[in-house]
Amino acid sequence: MSHTSQVQSLITTSDQPTMALLSAQDIGAYAYERRIRLGMSQNELAQKIGVNSRTILRFENGNGANLTSVLHILNELGIELLGRVAAP
Repeated sequence: MSHTSQVQSLITTSDQPTMALLSAQDIGAYAYERRIRLGMSQNELAQKIGVNSRTILRFENGNGANLTSVLHILNELGIELLGRVAAP
């Protein structure tokens, strides 16, 4: 038996209200906008968290990154991510 659930992510920063984001692309785009607001390049962010700048690029484009990298990226950008799975 297979169950399909919808995953909803709530994302917030200290200077932005909480927003509901539904996809990896949404979260990556939000992180991109936040990084730009902070005046940080992809290379600078990558160096701060110890990953390759391609990892930042893939994440911001919604093309995936491992969970550890995602959490480090969000933390460095001051983004809090709260996840919730809705019942089918």
